[in-house]
Amino acid sequence: MKNTILYNKNALESCTKGLGKYWFDYEYHKNQSLHSHRQIIKDSNLLKLTPFNYEGVDFNMISFQFNNMSYDERLLGFELCMLGECEVTQDLFETVMGFNYSVVIGPKNPIEMVTWYDCIEFCNRLSVYFGLGECYKLRDKEFTDPTYCLSIGKAYFEYIPNRSGFRLPTATEWMIAAMAGTNNKYAGANDDDALYDVAWFQYNCDYPQPVAQKLPNEWGFYDMSGNVYEWVDSKLYPNQESPDAARLFFGGSYGNNDSRMDLMIQNANPPYIRNNGIGFRIAISM
Repeated sequence: MKNTILYNKNALESCTKGLGKYWFDYEYHKNQSLHSHRQIIKDSNLLKLTPFNYEGVDFNMISFQFNNMSYDERLLGFELCMLGECEVTQDLFETVMGFNYSVVIGPKNPIEMVTWYDCIEFCNRLSVYFGLGECYKLRDKEFTDPTYCLSIGKAYFEYIPNRSGFRLPTATEWMIAAMAGTNNKYAGANDDDALYDVAWFQYNCDYPQPVAQKLPNEWGFYDMSGNVYEWVDSKLYPNQESPDAARLFFGGSYGNNDSRMDLMIQNANPPYIRNNGIGFRIAISM
């Protein structure tokens, strides 16, 4: 039986159609060696799960360590990382940020319809609450809704290295966590039949689902294939300096077929785009 679905009509009207002209899509190995990504995670080890609570909303982070053989421009030498057990939920996001433009409403559904800038602002606010150093410095914010000044459509920002706060994971960190020490095609599965057990996608749902309803991958991370795509920190073109430089997102969404669940497929959008198939999860350097 399907859950009752609540739609945010205002968000639905402003939602981009599909991923539109802003969807830059090609396979990960066209830019970077697929073999190298698989080699990176061979010496990875799961450490522990750590619970957090923000104003009554619980969320968990899972820590892991790995050999830093990466060429990712944002890894900055960290070999120990915490990543969200689940995608950021609507109840957590709304409690921190004060708004929720998701198309499909549900407290434990993943947040969607967020710009990349919204994600890093969320990380900063969460860092302040827990007494951690903010990882991003934002200025000259322009809002997608100038009347209410909530969702950020453009900003100039700096990444502050070696800070202890929450941030978006790099592409490499995201990939390491998703593959969880395996050579799996999907997060938690390596064949098309098993994909149904770990992912919400086009063939088993019509809209985003509450997080952690499918099986996790080998390290305990939920929904890294399917449900909603996830923004990461990394840029499509690492040397591009523009604040509007396209940012990567991974994992496939509820609206995609099985081919889009492949962990080795990268996608990118300008950071001001909001889409009801894209959310995020958070990371902390350790």
